[in-house]
Amino acid sequence: MTQAALKRRSKGSAREKLAAAGIIPRGLSLDEAAAYVNLSPKSFLAEVDAGRYPAALPHKADRLIWDRRALDRALDRISGLIGEMSEGVHISNAAAMDEAIENAVI
Repeated sequence: MTQAALKRRSKGSAREKLAAAGIIPRGLSLDEAAAYVNLSPKSFLAEVDAGRYPAALPHKADRLIWDRRALDRALDRISGLIGEMSEGVHISNAAAMDEAIENAVI
């Protein structure tokens, strides 16, 4: 078995072990990041280029990795759950927060 095949095989097994334990990796490949936000890889990259989703993390030149939490923040912003103010300070959408509190079961 080649070195590349061994790396692919071990990566797959590690991902499978994490999934079996209910752990979602924080660093996502292009295909995983695109699937996470329900887009094709091509559409996802277009959205990244347009600034709606974050760029890939600095990493080895042959790998693109996205931070799952950064994707969550982008989705929150796109959906209106989180609004942005100047200098990167985030504020909550008051209407969404009020509705969540009203519907909370205590």
